[in-house]
Amino acid sequence: MTLTKQDAHNRIRTIRLGWDGDNTMRSWIHDHWRTKLYHTEHRVWKPRRRHDPTMAIGLRLPTPPPTQLPAMHSQRQIQAPAQSSTSTPQYQVTMAAGTNAWHSAKRHNTTELACFCGRNRPSMPHLLWNCPHTRQAKTRLAPTLRQPTNTCEERLLAATSLPDITPLHPTDNIPHPPAALLTWIQEGVKQARETQAPIIIATDGGAKHDCATWAVAMGDATMAEPIHGEDTTAFAAELTAIILVAEGLPQLGPHPNLPIVPAPVVHDKVNPGDVVLT
Repeated sequence: MTLTKQDAHNRIRTIRLGWDGDNTMRSWIHDHWRTKLYHTEHRVWKPRRRHDPTMAIGLRLPTPPPTQLPAMHSQRQIQAPAQSSTSTPQYQVTMAAGTNAWHSAKRHNTTELACFCGRNRPSMPHLLWNCPHTRQAKTRLAPTLRQPTNTCEERLLAATSLPDITPLHPTDNIPHPPAALLTWIQEGVKQARETQAPIIIATDGGAKHDCATWAVAMGDATMAEPIHGEDTTAFAAELTAIILVAEGLPQLGPHPNLPIVPAPVVHDKVNPGDVVLT
C-alpha cells in the first residue's frame, strides 16, 4: 500500500507503507501546514497599505512567487533563546511583529505616535526599510543588507526560494540489488573460491541534508549509491545496504567449494565489547 502526492516540482512522491519510516509522514504533514499557513499570511499576500502621504508607510513591493517558500532558518536560531527568556522585544523581532505605531500606542495608552522622520503612525516595514532616520543605523549594523524585493522579505524578513528537491529519486518500488553490485560480489566470491579465503563483506549507511547513501565494502574496494524513496535517514540507508547484500547473495547461485566459517555480525549500533563477550 502506498500514499502519493505531487510536490512543488510537479513530481509524484510516494510513501511505501511498511517500508518508509514514520518520519516521512511527519515530513509531509509539516510541509503541508507550512505551505498552507504561509499562503494565509495576510502580511505577505494581502498587506494593509495606507495611501495617506502624511503616514509613515513601508515600501510598495509585489508578492513573492506562489511556488516559493520562505527560508526561516535565522528566525528559528534567534527564536529559541528568545522563547526561553523574558525578552519580549527579542521574541517580537523574530516574529517580525511589534515596534509599530499600533502596538506602541496600545502599550503606552496613547493615540498618536510620530516617527523619527516626522510622519504619523510608523509601521514596522517603514521603520525597517523606508525611514531615512533609521537608514544610518541599519547601514552600521548590517552593511551588506540589501533592500527587500517582495512582501515576504519586507514583512517576514525571510528570503523565498523553491523547496529543496528531496528526495533525489522518488520511487514506489522496494529496493533490489543492482546489477553492478551482483557482478562485483560475484567476482569476489570467485576469487575467494580460487584462493579458499574467507569473504568479509561490510555494509553501512549515512545521511546528511536529506540525502542518504548505502555502502558495501569487500576487501579493499567499496561501492555506494544514494537510496531511492522518501525515507532518507541513516537507518534506512543502513537497512538498505544489508537487504541488498542479503538478497544478492542467493542470486549468485550455490558455491559448494566455498568454506563456511561462522563469524559474528557487528554493526555500529552495538557496543563492540558486547559482541566480543558473546
